[in-house]
Amino acid sequence: MSAEPSLPGSLQEKLARLQRSQQIIAQLIAQRQRVEAELQEVTSAIEELEKLPDDAEVFKVVGPLLIRTSKEEALKSLKERKEELELHHSILVKQEKKERDTMAALQREIQEELPRTGS
Repeated sequence: MSAEPSLPGSLQEKLARLQRSQQIIAQLIAQRQRVEAELQEVTSAIEELEKLPDDAEVFKVVGPLLIRTSKEEALKSLKERKEELELHHSILVKQEKKERDTMAALQREIQEELPRTGS
């Protein structure tokens, strides 16, 4: 999006802010989608672990290694990770909403200013 040289400086600045806002929203959406995917994986892992008997042999991945752990420890670790992801997701959703509100306000300001510069 390139601003026309004939547009006033304030309008060019608002168009640049609008473009930055769009980029921020795209980044937030990508982050949110990654968090949602990991959240789904963790939730599925918790569901599968809960189906196992308490004395089941469970392994967790640590770097390139598989380490034996208890079902209880694995569940505890996954539930903590799920809480972290849910919090991160909540924050991203709020940031995205705030940025969308900012973008909508900028779009209104630009629309109001455009008729005045079109003469």
